[in-house]
Amino acid sequence: MKKFCLKLLIFFAVLFAIMQIPRMLLPTFWGNDIFDSKFAYLDNTENRHDTFFIGTSRINNHINPIFFDKLMGKNSTYSFNLGCPGSVGLEKRMAIKEIINSPHHDTKLVFVELPHFAVPHGRNANTTRGLYFYNLQNWICSLRFEFNEHGTFLNKFYMFKNSLSFLLKNITHYNLFKDEVLRLKNGTSKNRLENQTKKLGFHALLEGTSNKGELKRRQELLNDTTILDKRFKGANRVFNTNPEKLKLKENTFLTQELNNLIEYGEKNSVRVVYLLLPKSAEINYEVAYPTFLNLPEKNRINLADPEKYGDFYKLEYSFDRAHLNKKGANLLTKAIVEEYKEIM
Repeated sequence: MKKFCLKLLIFFAVLFAIMQIPRMLLPTFWGNDIFDSKFAYLDNTENRHDTFFIGTSRINNHINPIFFDKLMGKNSTYSFNLGCPGSVGLEKRMAIKEIINSPHHDTKLVFVELPHFAVPHGRNANTTRGLYFYNLQNWICSLRFEFNEHGTFLNKFYMFKNSLSFLLKNITHYNLFKDEVLRLKNGTSKNRLENQTKKLGFHALLEGTSNKGELKRRQELLNDTTILDKRFKGANRVFNTNPEKLKLKENTFLTQELNNLIEYGEKNSVRVVYLLLPKSAEINYEVAYPTFLNLPEKNRINLADPEKYGDFYKLEYSFDRAHLNKKGANLLTKAIVEEYKEIM
């Protein structure tokens, strides 16, 4: 019986070791085809970029690098949009370090949609895209973030249980291993890779789009435009209410980690600037704003305050409830340039 158990243990140890091999050979963002293709483009292009924008669709669809460089002045910056719809804070954290350490570029400036580091959840949580990055380091980071939130003990217990499940899936899941082998075999998506060369990673939301998902979101807004007023009021409540009355609580770990990334950039002669972007849900601002206020002024820009940037909440500049159209994207890009020049 002991010999059998020993053989079984050796078998699983060998199997586990074999399953880790493909991951050691893959690029950092192999499980996210958008990030994967953008970094593949950056690794192979002859152009040496020095300015990058990292975040979700609010970066991907809102920041026009060509227009940004034009407004910054001749030869001042050569930027690239590293936005990725549906990406999470842990991926943004990885992307910051990846682009700072890239030997292929002369990184000097990185704008980042202010992230949080929650345990994976939502529709992607149990997919390759939701699991590929959830290694031991990111597991610890997400737990520290969650335990610094102000939820109940029961909520934190369930969060820990779910996070442990995701970590084990990241290490042992057969489907993840199969996808790793396929990525090694097939390489980066050619269609995705070709898309990055056109507008330096920027993808404007156009009213004439043929994308069914985008059309659905557009129609939902047109059917009920009051959502823009709700987003306006939610943001206004967070940014323009007496802090003592609002009683928002800072996630001290988030503040510490974002400041650590600022320091990491400074050690490598890179400036990291965090952005609060418009049209997000009120609850996201409630988490982000206390941390935002505790970041150095030269490393933060608030573009979500309706008192100053009310146009971003108007139908004229909106594609759907959470995103700007092309006209709004250019307006936001211009606002970033103006705000950045004030803190240079």
